[in-house]
Amino acid sequence: MMKKAFRITLAALTSVGIGLGIARSVTAETIDCTPITTLPAVISAQGNWCFTGDLTTGILSGNAIEITTSNVTIDMNGWKLGGGARNERSRHRLERAE
Repeated sequence: MMKKAFRITLAALTSVGIGLGIARSVTAETIDCTPITTLPAVISAQGNWCFTGDLTTGILSGNAIEITTSNVTIDMNGWKLGGGARNERSRHRLERAE
């Protein structure tokens, strides 16, 4: 079976959080998880991953989070994802790589 990889751009996660109106004070938190503590991050192990605080990155291209395996859940726990300069190359999407 071929593994599928997923790439999440910084702008995509930020847009999803804004679009859904996520507020820190009203979210449930996942605590039984592997924390994502720095960006960019590559997730190569299955399981539950989560934010334990606001994360920022200064990358101008590439992916804030890249998932290279299946069966991954990311819970932002209401924390913010930000950073990077917005320019004409900025992407707002969740990309599924074959």
